[in-house]
Amino acid sequence: MQVLKYPILTLLSIGKRSFESMGALIQRSSSTVSRLLNPAPVYFEQTYLISRAIFAKRKKIFVVIDDTLINKIHSKFMWGAGMFFNSKIGRRIMAYKLVAGLVTDGKFAVPIGGSYLFAKELTDGLNKKFPTKIDIAKQFIETAIKLFPDKRIIVVADGHYSTIEFLSWCRSQKIHAETRMHNNRVVLFNGKNVKISQFLEQKDLVPKGRKMARTISVVWHNIDLELTIVRRINKSGDETFVFLAATYKAKPMEHVKNYVYRWPIEKFFRTVKQSLGLQECFSRILEKQHRHVAAVFLGVF
Repeated sequence: MQVLKYPILTLLSIGKRSFESMGALIQRSSSTVSRLLNPAPVYFEQTYLISRAIFAKRKKIFVVIDDTLINKIHSKFMWGAGMFFNSKIGRRIMAYKLVAGLVTDGKFAVPIGGSYLFAKELTDGLNKKFPTKIDIAKQFIETAIKLFPDKRIIVVADGHYSTIEFLSWCRSQKIHAETRMHNNRVVLFNGKNVKISQFLEQKDLVPKGRKMARTISVVWHNIDLELTIVRRINKSGDETFVFLAATYKAKPMEHVKNYVYRWPIEKFFRTVKQSLGLQECFSRILEKQHRHVAAVFLGVF
């Protein structure tokens, strides 16, 4: 199939997945390889088919949303690239910021979308509204609902998505979501405003002994949430606590287990970067960059 030619090339190539190096592999020019790229929706239509086949018998699936940087450190001329903070090296770099959505059952993970967030210095002054990370997340969730109308869907995301806009939208749409919640948030509990970190001072709320989690009902900016206090113990025996916010009711350990389904997207990002050349398209044209990303996502399968 024509649609598979470029993804297969990224799998077969050794070294950089540039148009030039992949062209050398098949004894064709870089422009020939570039023309093999299909529009991004064509590749994602294939991942939709794959996901339907893989999860056909599942009653419950998870939609995982996260973002990553596609480093373009040495380029000043790639359309849409901007300066973003890289937490691993502690400074801003030239990059694309990509938001990705996966569907997973814990064993398999299939991408169903990828979209860019643009740097503020690029969008300021333009008379155009660009999608926010929340807008993009909503699109991925709506896509998953259309793909799997007969399944229970749980959305899992990190603390960057525990926003008023996102959680209130999930509640209003009756979408089950599980996110990390920062401990500096103030919630309404038993009629009193309480900073989340202060729950650790209430012995009757802190999980102890064999209990590793405790869930309580709270209200945050008029949003009814289930807040789970999660106790963690590392190899050295040190105890730490994290907090999860959910838009649905469940037993404490179910909230904890559901949040663990976020980790496949970390493995996915590592695979497409290290093994499939996600960052190795050197075209200056944003559309071709996006097509490359979608082709690499399909190449995982």
